[in-house]
Amino acid sequence: MAPRTAVLLALLLAASAGACNDAERDEGGQVRASGDLSVYELRTGDCFNGGERVAEETGQERTVETVTAVPCSQAHDNEVFAVFDHPAKADAPFPGEEAVNKIAQDGCLERFEPYVGRPYDGSDLQVAVIAPGQASWKKEDDRAIACIVYGDERLKGSQKKTG
Repeated sequence: MAPRTAVLLALLLAASAGACNDAERDEGGQVRASGDLSVYELRTGDCFNGGERVAEETGQERTVETVTAVPCSQAHDNEVFAVFDHPAKADAPFPGEEAVNKIAQDGCLERFEPYVGRPYDGSDLQVAVIAPGQASWKKEDDRAIACIVYGDERLKGSQKKTG
């Protein structure tokens, strides 16, 4: 699979694999055992740890292939609050990083309040996105965008409906 590009909204999420095994999900689809998880397999509600935030300014990008998923009951760095597809048709040419980033940023901000339970502007949480890059768009027909929340400190429990 081709790598995906992490796009910065507040600070870039630089996720890296930290475990030598695959994450395990329970029958309901929740992560029950920590491990590696492909960014292609991220689902709304997934929690994960991963790397440092290396960007200093909006617009910087970094390639991300896997993250270290953990049960949300454990302290964690990041939480997926939405996953949606870019609206381009399957056979559409790659519209460019800037166009993909704009759709990703706008779409994630629209989905923030329904998941977290408060407006983004009134929250201490930050938002980052993982969006398809040119390689995954072309090779994998990748259109999936994952919206991520993180804080200045590690998150404790799910951020869903924390208001």
